[in-house]
Amino acid sequence: MTICSSNESTLFEFQLQPYNPLPPVPPKSLWHRFRRILYFIQFLIKSIPVWIKLIVEWIWPPAPKSISGWTALVTGGSNGIGHATALYLARNGCNVIIADLDVVNGKKTVKELLNLGVKAAMYKVDVSVYEDVVKLGRKIESDCGPVDIVVNSAGVLPFLVDDEYTPGNLRRAVNVNVMGLFWTTAAFLPGMYARGRGHIVALSSRAAYTPLGYMRIYNTTKYAVRGFMEDLHDEIYHAGYEGRVVTTSVFPEIISTRRETTERLLSLPGSSELTVPTPEEAGKDIVNAIRNNKRKILVPDFLQTWQFALFEDLPRSISRLLLQQYRRLLPLATIDWAISRSKCFAMSNSLVDVHSQPYVAAPPLEPATLLQVALRIVQTLLDLLVVLIRSVPLWFELLVEIFAPPKPKTIGGQTALVTGGANGIGKAIATELAREGCNVVLVDLDGENGERVAAELRRYNVKTVAYKFDVADYDEVRELHRQVERDIGPVDILVNNAGVLPFLTQDENLPSQIKRMMDVNVLGQFWTVEQFLPSMIRRRKGHIVAIGSASAYTPVGWMRNYVTSKYAVRGFMEALDEELHLIGQADFVKTTTVFPFVVNTRKQLMDKMNRTPGVSTMPKFSPEETAKTVVKAICHNQRKVVVPDAIKAWQLSYYEHIPIKIRRMMDSVLMKGRPIVLD
Repeated sequence: MTICSSNESTLFEFQLQPYNPLPPVPPKSLWHRFRRILYFIQFLIKSIPVWIKLIVEWIWPPAPKSISGWTALVTGGSNGIGHATALYLARNGCNVIIADLDVVNGKKTVKELLNLGVKAAMYKVDVSVYEDVVKLGRKIESDCGPVDIVVNSAGVLPFLVDDEYTPGNLRRAVNVNVMGLFWTTAAFLPGMYARGRGHIVALSSRAAYTPLGYMRIYNTTKYAVRGFMEDLHDEIYHAGYEGRVVTTSVFPEIISTRRETTERLLSLPGSSELTVPTPEEAGKDIVNAIRNNKRKILVPDFLQTWQFALFEDLPRSISRLLLQQYRRLLPLATIDWAISRSKCFAMSNSLVDVHSQPYVAAPPLEPATLLQVALRIVQTLLDLLVVLIRSVPLWFELLVEIFAPPKPKTIGGQTALVTGGANGIGKAIATELAREGCNVVLVDLDGENGERVAAELRRYNVKTVAYKFDVADYDEVRELHRQVERDIGPVDILVNNAGVLPFLTQDENLPSQIKRMMDVNVLGQFWTVEQFLPSMIRRRKGHIVAIGSASAYTPVGWMRNYVTSKYAVRGFMEALDEELHLIGQADFVKTTTVFPFVVNTRKQLMDKMNRTPGVSTMPKFSPEETAKTVVKAICHNQRKVVVPDAIKAWQLSYYEHIPIKIRRMMDSVLMKGRPIVLD
C-alpha cells in the first residue's frame, strides 16, 4: 500500500515533495456515535464464549507442540542466553544453526550440540548487515534445508563502552538490536509462510516495561523490539497464517551473561536485591514458551507482562515509590550520575570493536536457599504493604489535582523549536505556541513552506525563524544548534515532531527505506535532545515533547516499520524522563509524549487510509485539534497525552495486553472490518 508515484522512490525524496493538506473533515453525526456504542455492546456479547474458552485453556492447557526434527537458527548463539537456548532446543530434538561473530565459542557450541545427537552448524555473520543476512539465508537453505525457528538473541548490551552516546555507538546499538530483527525476519519469514510452519522469537528486555534512566539507548532499542513483535504478530494474522507461524517476545530481567555487564548492572543502586537468573534458566523458559506457543514471557516467568503494563502507566510518583521500596534505591542526593558514564567496565571505545573481544561469562551466582526464597517472599509482601501505606498521601494529592488542577504554567516569551514545523501537525503546533506568545524556530526539509509559516507566525508579534535541516543527520543537527544559539538564543521547548509516515513509497520494506524511517523517527530524537538538553539542564528550565503515535500502544499489523519506530520513541521518552529524575532535574525539565490516533495530514496518505477496511471508520482528528492538545499538555506538564485526550495512556496499555483473541474481536466489531494491506 503506497501513495507515491514512481519518481518518488525513496522516503527522503518524498519528504521533498509538495505537501498537500487534507480538507477539513466534517464532524461525525450523533447517529454515528450511537452506532459505535451498539458495536461495543455487540462486542461484549460476542466475547463471552471466547472468554469461556480462554478460561478452559488456562485450567486445562493444550499439550506442548513437538519441535523434534525442526531446524532452529539462533543468532548470538555462541554465548550467554543464545548458547543456553540452543542447547535446550537440541535437548528437544531440534537441529540447531548458530549465527554469531564469535567463531571460537560458536564452534565449541556446535560440538556440544553434536554431542546431544542433533545436526548443528555455525556461520559467522553480522546480523546488522542486510546483505550478510540474505546470504546467510541462502547458505543455510543450501546446506541445512529450511529454517523452522528463528531465535533473535544477538544484541548489544549496555555499559560495554566508555561512551555509548557517540553517533557510531548509537547507530551500532540500533543496527544490531533492531535492524537485525528486520533482516532475519525478511530472510526467513517468507519460507515459513510457504511451508505453513514456523516460529519467530525475539529477545527484548524487562527494560521495555520498566525503563531505567541510565540506559536510554538500550531502553529505546528494546521498546522497538517489543513494537516490532507486536505488529509482526498481527501481520501474520492478517496474512492468514495465525497458529501456523507463531511469535514469542521474551522480556528477561538481568541475566548473568557477560561478566562486564552483569557486574556493572549489579553495582547500580538497588540492584543488589534483584534475583539474577542464569542463561540456562532463561534458555529453558524460552524453549518452553516456543513449545507452548506463548506470545510473551518474562524471565523469570512467575510474573505476566500485563502486570508490568500496570506498573508502566502508573502515576510517576507512585511507580518511583514502588521502585525505591522494592529495589532499596538510595535517596536522590546520593545517586552519582557518573554511574552511567563510568569506564570501569568499558571494553572498548566502539561497540563494533566489542564483538572482537573475548567473551567472559559472569561467574555462577550462589543459588538461593529455600530459607532465602521464603525471606524474599515475606520481604516483598512487606514492601508492598509499605508502598500501599506510603502511597496514600500521593494518591490523595493526585485526586485533588483531578478536581482542582494546578494553574497551568505560562510559556509566553519562551523559545520553542518545532521539527517538521513547515506542515501538518508541526505547523499547527508552531501556530498554537505562537498564540501563547512563544518565539518559534521551525526546522524542516521543506524550506519553502518553512519560510512561509515563519512569516505567518509573525502576526502574533513573536520572533520566528525557519531552518532547512535534516534531523536524521547528526552533523546537521549540531550545525542547527549552533545557528539557533547564535540567531535566537537558547531553546526552552523542544518539540520533536519530524517523522516519516507509513505508505509513502512504493516499497517501504527496502532496507534503505526502513533505515530512513528509523533515522528520522528515532535517531533524530537522540540528536536533537543531545544538542538542546544540556542548556535546559544548565538553566534549570525546559520541556521536551515527542510526537509518538497511538500505534505505539495499538499495533495494527500492516505498518511494522512505523510501529517499531514509534515504540522506540515511547521507550526513549520513558527513559529520558527517568534520567532527568535521577540527576535531580525532573522538577525543572519536563517531558511530554503525545500519542495521536489518525490525524488528517497529507491528502495522499489519508485518501489511501480512508479506503482501507477498518481504518475508514476510525475517528480522525485535525492537526489543529492535535496541536491544542499538545500545547495544553505542555502548559500542564502532562507526561503522556493521547489525541483525543478523553482516552488515557493507561487505557491503551490495558488494550495492548488483553488476550489477543478478545482484542481481535474488539477490532473487528468496532472497526466493522479488519484492516488489510492494500496492493
